[in-house]
This record gives sequence, C-alpha cells and structure tokens, in this order.
Amino acid sequence: MVSKLARMARSAADAHGIVQEQPELNPRQKAHPVAWHAAGERTGAEPAELFGVARPTVHRAVRERRPRDEGWPAAAGSARGRIMA
Repeated sequence: MVSKLARMARSAADAHGIVQEQPELNPRQKAHPVAWHAAGERTGAEPAELFGVARPTVHRAVRERRPRDEGWPAAAGSARGRIMA
C-alpha cells in the first residue's frame, strides 16, 4: 500500500517538475558541527536539527573533516579502519 502511494506521489511530482533532493551542508555549515564536535559542545542531533539535515549528514561532515593525526578511527571504506585477517 505504501509503495503504491509513494509511486503515485513520485509520478505526480514528476509531472509537475518537482525535484526531490536531500538537503546538504555547504562548506561553511560543515565547519560548525566539526568545531562543536571537537570542543565537545553538541551532539550530532543538535546541528542536524539546526541546519535541517539528517544526523548521518552531520556525522559524515565531522568524519570527513576531522584531524587525521588525533588517533581517530579511519573513515568507512578506508583500509586503515578495517581489521585485516
């Protein structure tokens, strides 16, 4: 039922030229959660709500811009973060 309604809504949106894009953080916005995280001031949910994005978007921004030499775990997908057997 839900998927049928979703398809109908998507086709109606396409007919009207509505583009559904996920919100992103611009570089200036990314700097704020990174600084807040480094200072331990806010959680991921607070900046996400403030900037109108999802929590994973904030966590991704923090992970991408964190200092590499502070012993943080490597980003997902990099060989440094995986256990090699």
